[in-house]
Amino acid sequence: LSINQQLSHAAKQGREDDSSGRDPLKKKLFVHVDDDDVVVESDTRHVSGLYVRALCGGLEETLSSYRAKVLEIEQLVLREPSFPLSRLQHMLREYTLILPSLHALVCEVTGSDTQHFLHGGEILQLLYRSTLVGVPRVQAVFQRLLFHCNRVLFNQISSWVVHGLLVDPFDEFFIQ
Repeated sequence: LSINQQLSHAAKQGREDDSSGRDPLKKKLFVHVDDDDVVVESDTRHVSGLYVRALCGGLEETLSSYRAKVLEIEQLVLREPSFPLSRLQHMLREYTLILPSLHALVCEVTGSDTQHFLHGGEILQLLYRSTLVGVPRVQAVFQRLLFHCNRVLFNQISSWVVHGLLVDPFDEFFIQ
């Protein structure tokens, strides 16, 4: 299955689970990805935008090395049935700081704690604050995510200054 099909299946499954009488305060997040847009939904709320799309692209790039490592470990486990847990921990050690930081970032952007989705400049501010962390590997990841989102900002500024065009379909640019 493609990523889009897997996400759609997960979203359908999640929506079916919502009718099972579970606590309505516990909300699930759904991510829909297609060629034109990236939408993050939590039940009836959703957010979309150029900065969210850029952030998702950066997350995809960041997590591709993690996925490759997981596939490598899967192959090793299939070849060696007695694969030691300590070796697994050693192989995934660099991600023990990165993944929780990325999870916290996504929770803050999607508003899972505050019920307020971040957009535009708010995402840039959050990413900039996140680059000030003292762990070099985590800092590098957040700098790369900030790079992806800054490209959107620089393209908007360039379009505005050079061509006089305001390219802001989601009302994220600081000039209205």
